[in-house]
Amino acid sequence: MALATALIIIGISSNVLLSLGMVGALSIVRFRTPIKDPMDIVYLFWAIVVGILCGAGFIALAVIGSILIGIVLFFFINKIKIENPYLLVIRYSENSIENSLEHVISGHAKKHSLKSKSVMPGNDPEVTYEIRVKENDMDFINNISSIEGVKSAIMLSYDGNFTA
Repeated sequence: MALATALIIIGISSNVLLSLGMVGALSIVRFRTPIKDPMDIVYLFWAIVVGILCGAGFIALAVIGSILIGIVLFFFINKIKIENPYLLVIRYSENSIENSLEHVISGHAKKHSLKSKSVMPGNDPEVTYEIRVKENDMDFINNISSIEGVKSAIMLSYDGNFTA
């Protein structure tokens, strides 16, 4: 993003009228669908910057900037790891096993946070955790299911924002 921003600043700094027009053009751009992957935003911004630079006649700057951004992305794209969050829903019969659940989850998850706990008269308590697992380690759900008093353990993949 920094390289694309630098390119647009270099392009607009040479002409005051051009810079006002480009600020107006960039302020119009909006997306109806939220973009969740940061790399998608980088590619979209890169395309907008190259389009503006080419339209303004800075073709050499657009080509050189695209080569530099391409090289940076080529080297760093494989280092980005996307960790998908999971929802872990556990229904149990005894409140005394909550510490055991917390211990098993913290031992197998990179990050976890308690999202909800339901206790209704006549029903078993239920907790929901948002977790990020270590290296797709899904076997610990079997450990949770084997704890005495656990009625069910369900793990769901979802696309959400992790706040911890």
